Amino acid sequence: MVRARRGNGIGRPSGVPSQQREAPAWSKWYFFGIGVASHLQGRPVRPRTAEFGPAFETYGLRELLCHRDYAKGLPVSPWPSASGFEADFVLADHTAIEVRAKANVSDRELRGLLVLGEEKMVKRLICVSLEPRARYLGDVTILPYREFLDALWAGEYRR
Repeated sequence: MVRARRGNGIGRPSGVPSQQREAPAWSKWYFFGIGVASHLQGRPVRPRTAEFGPAFETYGLRELLCHRDYAKGLPVSPWPSASGFEADFVLADHTAIEVRAKANVSDRELRGLLVLGEEKMVKRLICVSLEPRARYLGDVTILPYREFLDALWAGEYRR
C-alpha cells in the first residue's frame, strides 16, 4: 500500500468526465524516489530502457508541481477518458500535456492528445519529448523538454 501522506509518492485521482466521454474510476501513482527502487532492483534508469519512460514522465510532473508551488503556477491534473486514452497532465483545464521519452514521436503515440483535441476541451495540446527541435503534428505542438520548461517558467502557459 502506498502512503502519500508519509512522502512516498503522489497520486493522480481519477479524471473529470467530458461532454462526450465518461471518466474512468482509476488513478495513477508517481513515486518521489524512483531511482532508489530502480537501484534496489538492479535496473538503472538509462535512455532506451523500460525504466526511462516512467522516470522522464515523473521528471515532467515534478517540474510542473515545482512551478505550481514556487512560481504560483497553474493547477496540475490528469485527464483520462473512458476509452482509455489520456493526457499525462492538464494545466488549469486549458493545456493538455503528454510526456514522451522519445527522440521521434509518432502520431500513434499522441492518440490521447488527439482525442482531447477532438473534444475541444483544451486550448493547447503539447507533447514534451526528447526531440531536438519543435514541430507540429496536426494540432499538437511537439517540444524539446528544455524548450517546454523555459516557456513554462517564463509564464507562457498561464492562459
